Amino acid sequence: MTPPVAEAVDLTCRLGGRAALDAVSLAVEPRGRLAVLGRSGAGKTTLLRAFAGLVAPAAGQVRLGGALASDGPRLLLPPEARGVGLVFQQLALWPHLGVEATIAFAARGSRAERRARARALAARVGLGDRLEARPDELSGGEQQRLALARALAPAPSLLLLDEPFAHLDPALRADLVALLLDLQADAGVALLLVSHQRRDVFDLARRAVVLDAGRAVEAGDVADLVQRPRRAETVALLDLGAVVPGRLAPGGLETPLGLLEAAPGTTAQAALVRPEQVRLDASGVDGVAGVVRRTVVLDGTRLAALVRVGDLDLRAVVPAPLPEGAPVRVSVEGPCALLEG
Repeated sequence: MTPPVAEAVDLTCRLGGRAALDAVSLAVEPRGRLAVLGRSGAGKTTLLRAFAGLVAPAAGQVRLGGALASDGPRLLLPPEARGVGLVFQQLALWPHLGVEATIAFAARGSRAERRARARALAARVGLGDRLEARPDELSGGEQQRLALARALAPAPSLLLLDEPFAHLDPALRADLVALLLDLQADAGVALLLVSHQRRDVFDLARRAVVLDAGRAVEAGDVADLVQRPRRAETVALLDLGAVVPGRLAPGGLETPLGLLEAAPGTTAQAALVRPEQVRLDASGVDGVAGVVRRTVVLDGTRLAALVRVGDLDLRAVVPAPLPEGAPVRVSVEGPCALLEG
């Protein structure tokens, strides 16, 4: 059986005396696309640096193509021998080198082979007519394209991406997402990206791992995590809806919104209430009392009313804006996913 392109086994890394990663295990399959999702400080960048050989773990292993690359604090393979390309969040382009020289420096082979590789990749990412341009002469999108080309220059088996599109406008981001997926398909490289933006996960990943304070708290296919999340952290990071605290009771989950119908689960401390499930009634008596705070745009296409119920903020899909301050009765329709914490 073909081994994973990259694998972390009980990986623990310490920074300044604290565990930036705490016994994290995950694997990236050949041609796979795995996203690691987490808030700032969750350990995402440390994980990438451990795979790249830029951080020595305190414990655990990093395996690349089945070979042991890091075993505890021992770095058995140096960064240049790991077959890994890395795109830093801040890109870290060399300011004194032009496009061709940047890509050629990262490529392998003879001088002629590296130059040919550089020119081919520059053309592939749309920089074929900017071969002599230095980073300060390139736009933000062109710099991002150069960083991708440089990372792909040595023909890695794994491409590591740190918050790949954090500073790009939506139109440019869409272009670069399409380019990256095309490059990935052409090169047959696996992707491991870290992000706190759900759009990166939805657009680029097939599977995802959720980090919380250095620990992997949930993992699975992206579609499964969206449909059946188990953790409140996953709901918050993927912006799936409101996390409503409660306790198990006969017939469902007792919450500030009343007794919620709950899909089968084991233990539950909260429920996910999606915007599509929230019903608002300005004239009825059913449900609990709430107040419209404002109308917001949901997913760039739908309108949602932001409603305060006690200490909870809920979103409800609405066909038209509602007046701010309007009283409404709030109810929830359908079963809610149970969350473990």
